[in-house]
Amino acid sequence: MKILVTGGAGFIGTNVCVQGALRGHEMIAFDNLVRPLTEENLQVFVDNGVKIVRGDVRNYVDFAKL
Repeated sequence: MKILVTGGAGFIGTNVCVQGALRGHEMIAFDNLVRPLTEENLQVFVDNGVKIVRGDVRNYVDFAKL
C-alpha cells in the first residue's frame, strides 16, 4: 500500500514513515523542510527506503508533484 505522510520529516512523521516501511508499505514523506533539524532525517529515509518529496501542502504546484 502507498502511504503519504505530510510533515513527514518531523519527529512523528519520520517515525511513522520508518515503521510503515518496515511493515512493507511504500512510504512517501512530504515536507517543506523549513523546521530546524528536519534535514537530518533524510538519511533515515534513504536507509529505510522512504521516498521524500519536498514541498508545501498549501502550495498547489508542490502538492501536484505527488
